[in-house]
Amino acid sequence: MRKIAETTSKLELINSHATEITVHIEPWGDQYVMAPDVTFQIEARGPANGQLEICIGPGEVLVWGWSGSIVSIFHEGVDLDEGLGPRQPSP
Repeated sequence: MRKIAETTSKLELINSHATEITVHIEPWGDQYVMAPDVTFQIEARGPANGQLEICIGPGEVLVWGWSGSIVSIFHEGVDLDEGLGPRQPSP
C-alpha cells in the first residue's frame, strides 16, 4: 500500500486591534473569540497538495483547511479544542 505524502502548515494569528475578533476554522464552523493582544497558533496537517487559506474581514478571520486536512488551534500551547475529541479531516 502506497502512503500519501503529508505536510504540516503552521502560522500565528496576532490580534493587534483594541477589540476582540472572531476566528473561524472552516469548513468545520468552529469559532473562537480572540481578545486584543492575543496570539493564536494554527496548525494544519494533511495531504501534501494543500495549503491553508486565510480570509480577513471586519472583526473576523477565516482559516480554511484543505481537502483531507485537520486544523488545530492553540493559545499559549493549549489546544483550544482539548476535550472535544479529534476533528475529522476536511471533506
